[in-house]
Amino acid sequence: MTLVLNAQDVEPLCDMRALIEVIERGLREEARGRAVVPPRLNLPTAGGFFRVMPAVMNDSGLMGYKVFHGSMKAGVRYLIAVYAQEGERLLALMDAHYLTAARTGATTGIATKLLAKPGTKTVAVIG
Repeated sequence: MTLVLNAQDVEPLCDMRALIEVIERGLREEARGRAVVPPRLNLPTAGGFFRVMPAVMNDSGLMGYKVFHGSMKAGVRYLIAVYAQEGERLLALMDAHYLTAARTGATTGIATKLLAKPGTKTVAVIG
């Protein structure tokens, strides 16, 4: 059975602490050379772009892709598909608008945790 989540389904299911933990595990998996993450495939369209970002996570047993397209006129639309390597089953299709922003925030949190001096209590955002 495939889970299909629309934009309204995704946001309330996201827990930032859990997202940070999962993304950190994925980054560590990639650092160990156990993830296959090829360069993005960027294709121009008549009015914008179409982009595909696949990944295979060998320790996690997952694989999938994020695909998105956009233009100045219509904005950007995102979709994530997640598959199990075992049995090659499609596990989920989900709108990735919120996840894209949440993933960026979670990755920034991980970087801050790993790069900040111990005891740091203040952060500045420039830009």
